Order: sequence, then C-alpha cells, then structure tokens
Amino acid sequence: MKKIFPLILLIFLLITSLCSAKELDKRWYWFFSNSEVTEYVDTETLTYDASNDIADCWILQNIPNEQKKRLMHMKIHFKTNKVQIFEIALYPIRGGSEISHNNAMGEFITIIPSTDYETLKKVVAGLVDRDNKLKNKENNSPKYIDDSNKIVIPSNEKNPLEQANQILIKRYKPVIAISKFDENGFVGLTSDKEIIIYNKPNDMIASVPYTTEYFYLKNNYEMYSNGSKSYDPVIFTMTVINDDKDSVDKNLGKWHGNNHLIPMYILYDLDSNNNIKAIQAYSANSLNPSHYHETINNGTYVLLAKTLFTHADSLNKDIELRKIKFQKPLNNY
Repeated sequence: MKKIFPLILLIFLLITSLCSAKELDKRWYWFFSNSEVTEYVDTETLTYDASNDIADCWILQNIPNEQKKRLMHMKIHFKTNKVQIFEIALYPIRGGSEISHNNAMGEFITIIPSTDYETLKKVVAGLVDRDNKLKNKENNSPKYIDDSNKIVIPSNEKNPLEQANQILIKRYKPVIAISKFDENGFVGLTSDKEIIIYNKPNDMIASVPYTTEYFYLKNNYEMYSNGSKSYDPVIFTMTVINDDKDSVDKNLGKWHGNNHLIPMYILYDLDSNNNIKAIQAYSANSLNPSHYHETINNGTYVLLAKTLFTHADSLNKDIELRKIKFQKPLNNY
C-alpha cells in the first residue's frame, strides 16, 4: 500500500499533460508510429543510471482504432536488452476516467529487432546521453594495470585461503579472495573472474559470473515520496556444480553435464539494520527467458542465492584488502 498513492499521483499528473489525442504537451517525445499505434516517451520523468545502465521511463501509446490510449511505466535494461514493465493504465483516447489499471510486477520482455521497443531503446539512449555518461563513468573508474586477461594479486599479498580452498579445490576450483566464512558458508572469487558460492548447511557449490552489481545491492533502489524504497530485481544465471539430476527443479534452465545452469530472478529487501533479509527467487525453463514465472521448489537453490547476497559485501572488502586488480572493469550483467 505504501507505493500506491505516489504511483496514482504520478499517473494523474501524467494524464493531465495529455491535452487531447491530437495535441500533446511538449514533454511527450514521439518515437514510433505505424497503422495501429503512435508512441511517445515522457521526457520529464525520464531518468538514467549509468552505474547499472538502466533507464526509467513512462510511455504513451495512442491506439486510434480502439479509441484508447495506454500509459506504461517501464525500465530499459540496456545491457541485457530487455524492458521491464511495472504499470499499465488504459484511458479513453479523448479523455475520461481510467478504464483499467494493472500492476505488471516487473515483467521482463526481450527487445526484438525492428520493433517499437528497439526504437524506444535507441531514442532513450540519445535523450539521456547514454554514451557520454557511460564514458564518463569509465573515465572515473579506477585505472587497471594488469596486461593479462586474469585477475592478479601482488605477490606480497597472496594468502592461501586454506579453509575455503580445502573444500573447493577437489570439487571445483580454488579462490583468491573470500568473504566472511560463517555457519551459512562463503563466497569467493577465482582467478578467471568467477564467483563461487558455498552453502555450508547443504554442502553445495555453485558459481555465477563476476559482476560488481552484487556489491551494490543496498544502493540499487527507487525512492518514493513517502521515504520507502523499492529495490530493483537482480537477474543472473547460477551454475550448480554436480547437481542432483533428480532434483524437483531438474527442468529449470539447462544442464551441461552434471552442472545445472539455472536462470535466477531475485527480489530482496533490507531490514532495519540495513542487512539483506529474506529473498524471493523465481526461474524459467530455459536460459535467457523473456519471463521468469517458474517457482523454485528446491530450497537449496534459494539458499545458494541468499548466501551470495548476504556475503557479497565482505567479499568486496577482501578484494579491496588484497588489492586485486583487473585488466578492465567487469560490471556487465
């Protein structure tokens, strides 16, 4: 309920800017037309965050054949080439009361070439000056001095990480940096840029591609006018090492030998102490899906993801302490 009033107010303000079907406020920027629909993006509410390469926007679709206009709130994930839809409101094209209003719950749709969403992506990139903002972000990032394609640790900083590597080395691969090691397990970083997750209660190992996104989970949110925060979902593929092929979730994702590649869609929140609390995890029956509608029934998969989320901060601190350097920043996800 906390988020409903700000959203209703914002939608009301957007609707008041729609003077008529033929005359729009200058804030609405045209980006697409065909025989069925004409589409605009609102330039006043349009925002862009270079740290995660995501734009937040409202679009208007005028549908003359149906005498309707559709107002949609969405995020454009440039790196994953997806749009994420949150709100859909339908109105009469010439004004009047709302016909319907749906909460799309952050549904993801893959951007297909030669469609209105592809045009929207290109237009928004220009409106927010994406290329320059990404360039400035890269220029302000730490300079990396490694000439190889691997992470390196200065020789005087190398530590054996014995406890973790005694567990990992015979079952997968060793790590060169490690998070806190507690009753739930740990996460570690390998020399070939992979994050290893060890869930101690279930003695399970998984891996995910390295990205700095995990280190900034607490900062990846949208602030509402009442002070509440909505944290953006995190999407990644988790590989469960030597998984059980009779797992209740054996049909999720894809198998590569005995390793199970599982697409993960994670929702999370923080408690009063600013610590990540219970997470919600969803998946799909294929890799790179357009929707994540499958419930994860194997609790171990959820615990592996939770171990990653709750140990990422301390892994980042250990990486900094060991002065691990990269050839180039790795923040793709």
